[in-house]
Amino acid sequence: MNTRRHRLLAWLLATLLLAACSPQPSPPAPGPSHRDGAAAGADVAAGTLVRARSIRVQDGDSFVARLAAGRRMTIRLSGIDAPERAQPFASVSRRQLRGLIEGRDLQLRIAKHDQYGRAVAQVLVMREDGMVDA
Repeated sequence: MNTRRHRLLAWLLATLLLAACSPQPSPPAPGPSHRDGAAAGADVAAGTLVRARSIRVQDGDSFVARLAAGRRMTIRLSGIDAPERAQPFASVSRRQLRGLIEGRDLQLRIAKHDQYGRAVAQVLVMREDGMVDA
């Protein structure tokens, strides 16, 4: 069981690093919003670098963040497709993401907005010394 967790964690970390380094396509126009916090981020332009704090992990590839200006925004990790809640390893994926980002200061590189109005972003974790962990 530990080996399986370690493989999943290694895969998640490798995917996060690859997503942070990969070029992003040009963004489509923002779509309609249907979730709390999604509309607040719809006016943040693609390509923007935003400081935020993670306040709640929803699943293995999305979370709610509070922007430095105080607004909430729903974020979907760019380049990550985590299991849905009813799929195997969904809870493991959510726990791992929670351990990596929940309550942490982040730097978000907004790539685009999805059909639900969520910002799709590369996520960089800020260290206490103000530097960024990719």
